[in-house]
Formats: sequence, structure tokens, C-alpha cells
Amino acid sequence: MGVFHLAFPLDFAEREPEEVITKRAVDGTLGVLRACVNAKTVKRVVCASSQATVIYGGDGDEKVADESSWTNIDYYRSLNRFGTSYLVAKNKTERAALGFAEQYGLDLVFLIPPLIVGPFICPRIPESIRWALSLIFGFFFLHVFLTYIFGRSSLKDIKGFKMRSLSPKKLLDCGFKFEHGLVDMFDGAIQSCKEKGFL
Repeated sequence: MGVFHLAFPLDFAEREPEEVITKRAVDGTLGVLRACVNAKTVKRVVCASSQATVIYGGDGDEKVADESSWTNIDYYRSLNRFGTSYLVAKNKTERAALGFAEQYGLDLVFLIPPLIVGPFICPRIPESIRWALSLIFGFFFLHVFLTYIFGRSSLKDIKGFKMRSLSPKKLLDCGFKFEHGLVDMFDGAIQSCKEKGFL
């Protein structure tokens, strides 16, 4: 049996102290992993990660992130960007989970999903759609997420901009094929927003 653990508190407005968010995230994830170990039937746990856990190295290294990459929390704090509590909690939670998995012999994998854009069936706008369509909705402060969709190569000449990149190479090596381009993704998202009265 396998378990997919996808939930994680997301509070970019930082309404709660970082320590509270981090404790809740660590305790919740370790609780899920503890239940998996106690069940004695779980073979693998797959957790959703975030590129926030790997891309901010702060060491001037612009390599492609891999399993050895971790965001440097102090470096991210020095950037004075929003979402620090999320990034810190996500990093600390994943490190705690990996330690727990090693201690108890649990097969644990973290996957970094892309910013998901396309048609949706839920009654509210998913956050990834809100970010992707931020300029259409007038949420100009969310424009930073567009770099996650379109890449960072155009930002490399900005003084001080240092960020690791992500690569689909491992997926492609396993036979994955991309079936939809940006036009499909954005058309689907916009159509869903129109159908649900958001646009």
C-alpha cells in the first residue's frame, strides 16, 4: 500500500507566527508518517514538496537542483520576500520527515510538482490558477509566480539574482511526454474561470 501526503499549511499573508506554522506542519506530517509505520502495510509514502525547498541556495550556485539541494533559509530571509514562514516550515518539515523515515525504515519520496495551470472542477479558484492569472485578476504582487511557469533565463542578468533551476530530465528519461503547452493550459484555466463566473 502507498500513501500520498499532499496537505501543507499555506499562509503567505503570515497571519500566524512562523513557529506556530512550523510546529503544526512538522507535527502533522510526522503524525501521518507515524500512522504509516504503525499500519505495517505501507510500502511507500509520497509527499508533495515545493520548489521553495531547493531553489534558493544563496551560494551563487545556479545549478539544476537535485536531491542534495536545500534552500538556505538565512539567505531567503535576507531577501525580505513574502512567504518566509511557508518556506521555513516546508524545509523543516521535510528534513524532519526524512529523519523520521530513515529512523523507522520508511520508504519516503518527495516530489516537486510544477505550478499547475489548466481547467479545474472545484468551486473556488485554485491558488495556482490565481497565481498564473494574477495579472488578469489584478493581483500584481503575485506576478513572481509567473517566473515559475515561464522560467528564469530572462532574469539571469539582474544583479544579485541567483536561483537554482528545476529540470524535467528525470521525468523525460522515464518516458514522460508533455501533452499540453502554455496555450492549452491558460485557455483551460480562463475557460473554467468564465464558466464559474470569476471572469
